[in-house]
Amino acid sequence: MKTIRPVLTFLMCFVFVFTTYQPASAALGSWALRMSWANFSGNSDAWSGRMVRKLSSSQWAADISSYTANPAISITLGWTYFSATEKCGTTIKQNLQGGARSVSGTQTSKTVYANTMTCAGTRYGSSNGKNEFKYGGVTRYDEWYQQEIIP
Repeated sequence: MKTIRPVLTFLMCFVFVFTTYQPASAALGSWALRMSWANFSGNSDAWSGRMVRKLSSSQWAADISSYTANPAISITLGWTYFSATEKCGTTIKQNLQGGARSVSGTQTSKTVYANTMTCAGTRYGSSNGKNEFKYGGVTRYDEWYQQEIIP
């Protein structure tokens, strides 16, 4: 009995983490989406999104979004910060601030446009932010970033 309780506790924790963790994966120019708050109103879900896009040989963009789905309902949503970061290898070349946003609605998004910096190595762009969702007196935050290679 003494060994079963820790094993069951470990298994329950593992199952909980495995079923609630959602890695964000995408490719250059496509949305990386992550469920930020499941069933917050009994059946609606809150989602956050990031995207990094190459616009031209000299410009790229970072996008952020917050929205509700299944069904979409109007709540207070947005983010507490949003930025676009460009790196050459591990060296940060620029970090552009996109600001905070809080709106009442079912969705909101924003884009930061950046001119590419010179880079002799591998160039990375990332969309960074901390999404915020408010419903029924509860606030939920989801902070993460999506990084892509910018050719």
